[in-house]
Amino acid sequence: MTDKLKYYEALKLSNGRLNEIELGEKLGINEARTQELIAILLSEYKIAYAINGYCNYSIFSKARARPNSR
Repeated sequence: MTDKLKYYEALKLSNGRLNEIELGEKLGINEARTQELIAILLSEYKIAYAINGYCNYSIFSKARARPNSR
């Protein structure tokens, strides 16, 4: 599993209980690489900057498709 996917899944499971840097360190990822992963996930719209507990990022929830109104 790549660092990006591992970090993304851990961020989902953490649900704001750890800050983003501590979460990366817990996974064995250094601070510079963690910031790089955050930048990638932000650019892919997988996470958004939003204070979520101790963490400054939360999972970007996709808008639900509207049912056809007839």
